[in-house]
Amino acid sequence: MVFFLVVISCTGQSSKINTFTGEVKINNQLTLGDTKQAAKDIFGEPDDVSTEYWEMSEETVTNYHYNNGAKFQFVNNGLASFVITSSNFSIVMDSFQLQVGNNINSIQNKFTKSYNNRGPDGITSIALGTGDYNFLWIQFDSNNLITKIDLRFY
Repeated sequence: MVFFLVVISCTGQSSKINTFTGEVKINNQLTLGDTKQAAKDIFGEPDDVSTEYWEMSEETVTNYHYNNGAKFQFVNNGLASFVITSSNFSIVMDSFQLQVGNNINSIQNKFTKSYNNRGPDGITSIALGTGDYNFLWIQFDSNNLITKIDLRFY
């Protein structure tokens, strides 16, 4: 009888980008999981409300669109994702503030790996939490100015 031992080594996070495990706040107020009412209390009534169906997770999502630069996506009344496209909104992570219009160099000291992993397509990312499924995608233009901050998950 012959036995073979196979050892597989896995890591839960990419070593090419930074991971942030703290609380992410929009304008230092709204956090992931907060309700639609919380968003209304902070930012007012959305300019448009729509729904969509996410087939992969089999969930209906409510989208709050704000014409001044934000889209918030709610699943089961909890904030699940967002897209920020203007300096009217900022992402606060501990004492660090990420904002559209800032130079991508602004992340260099706090998120060195993510800064060094900037792609030629003008995108870098920061992993959120302890799994490889939540990311802040940071898009920047040819002048190195941040143009979009998008919370994505897989």
